[in-house]
Amino acid sequence: MFTLTPKRFYVKIIAGKLRQCTETIYYRTDLPFNIFNKWQWYFKYREALYRIKNPRYYIELSMGSYDYVPPKEEVIKILINKIRAKKGKITEYKTKIRIAEQTWDEMFSIAENDLFKKAKAKIERYQIELTELEIELMAKQK
Repeated sequence: MFTLTPKRFYVKIIAGKLRQCTETIYYRTDLPFNIFNKWQWYFKYREALYRIKNPRYYIELSMGSYDYVPPKEEVIKILINKIRAKKGKITEYKTKIRIAEQTWDEMFSIAENDLFKKAKAKIERYQIELTELEIELMAKQK
């Protein structure tokens, strides 16, 4: 199963009288994209405030991203949530199929209906994905 590695962002403001002699004024790491994007104005504001207070200083604002590797507990929690969601979808579609079978009153059998066939195929696909997730969870828990 292909998964993208999530990105996390960092912000660092350094300042000093010379470029070689700087100290860290502000440093934040492990920011998700939505927080980083929302507060980007604040980081620039902090840099500008320090620049106004110290006009002769060398000041640098650096922002960037890195690949985030979550700890094992977080990966297990994510997998459990995905399994729970898949089971919910399977139950939802099975319920819809059962209701459709009970209320079916057309001339031809419900098994010949295209929507019924698609729903059955979707349940089978979800079942396969569920077993893959459960196997992956078992491997991660070892």
